[in-house]
Amino acid sequence: MRPTLYIPSFCAFLILLFSGIASSCSNDQADAGYFSGKFRLDFATVRLQNAVPVLALDSKDTLKASSIPTFGFTKKDGQRVLVNHSPDEGKGIVIHSVSDILTSRIFTAKLDTIPVDPVKVQSAWVGGGYLNLVLYMDYYSKKHKFGLYRSAQSPNALYLSHNKEGDSEGYPVRIYMSFLLNGLQRSANDSTSFSVNIPTSSGLKIYKFTFL
Repeated sequence: MRPTLYIPSFCAFLILLFSGIASSCSNDQADAGYFSGKFRLDFATVRLQNAVPVLALDSKDTLKASSIPTFGFTKKDGQRVLVNHSPDEGKGIVIHSVSDILTSRIFTAKLDTIPVDPVKVQSAWVGGGYLNLVLYMDYYSKKHKFGLYRSAQSPNALYLSHNKEGDSEGYPVRIYMSFLLNGLQRSANDSTSFSVNIPTSSGLKIYKFTFL
């Protein structure tokens, strides 16, 4: 069975709530932060230290357990999350909420067999060792599936798969996701270059990245 990421109805509702918090970002490649007034949304990775979760922000900062809510996210090492926080004079960072981001890795498949229902790209960037995407999908009621694939012949050419499972035309929903970038081929100078092909209403949109 091909591994995929699922978006159940209740998750789509939560994503819609976050859409109201995060400000619009028109850049195709952006950093992990989204601002709205005094609030900031950042991508982070859950790390377990003696079974206690800490949040490693892509900015290299770490948020300790005393400031992290005890609910709202999966306490599993490597889980990607969205952190809603703001600075507080004299108290450092105040975390308002932590919620799961769809988290997966790259799989190998025959590329002509993967579903390519279109999405709209808001942002695509590399941070924290992950490919991070902020997308809009047309959602009505059914679960959607996402995955990131490559062929055995071209391991650094990645393709996003989206299967809307016959979902009816609905309304745009913002979705956040992160894919672990291990296993990509490195160049002679130890950097890694790769491309990501994302299906949109106007065809495949190609993004190219290089990172150390």
